[in-house]
Amino acid sequence: MTELGFLIETSTHYGTEYLHCRLIERNEKGQIRNPLDDRYTDGHPMAFENFEIAGHFAVMSDGPTLIGFMPQFSPYRVDTESQCRRMLKTLERCRKQTDKDRAGDPGDVFLAIARAVGATFALTQVGRSTGTQNYDDLQFSTWTIPEGRDLVRRRVNETCAAMQPRRA
Repeated sequence: MTELGFLIETSTHYGTEYLHCRLIERNEKGQIRNPLDDRYTDGHPMAFENFEIAGHFAVMSDGPTLIGFMPQFSPYRVDTESQCRRMLKTLERCRKQTDKDRAGDPGDVFLAIARAVGATFALTQVGRSTGTQNYDDLQFSTWTIPEGRDLVRRRVNETCAAMQPRRA
């Protein structure tokens, strides 16, 4: 049986720090893959391909903060009207769950969205990437969803602390 989870990563692009929680699937053999919508089309109401929770860090007047940590499809590609409806349904379900849970901080947003899409685990990459796009070549640490929430909170706090201007 295939289960859904999130791969939690931070990255830097053009000098901006990002936090990504990419939806992934783990098959019965333990292999990690990107979920492809064609495997979920038979009566499945939601879209999962290229789904993630993402935000970027910026220094505001009151200090560093995470901006826009919300569900999205990136990069998004829409081929059919039914796919567009499923994507919209996925985003709507995520919004309803975050509203219901009154999710305020990024960890709570992660937990609410994990509930909305039925994610059962979180992963973080161990060690450095070799530039490969193949998950089979990488090693991961596995976390429960509540542990993933705490990890998201920790990553936000660590990144914001690293961005804090040094006082002389």
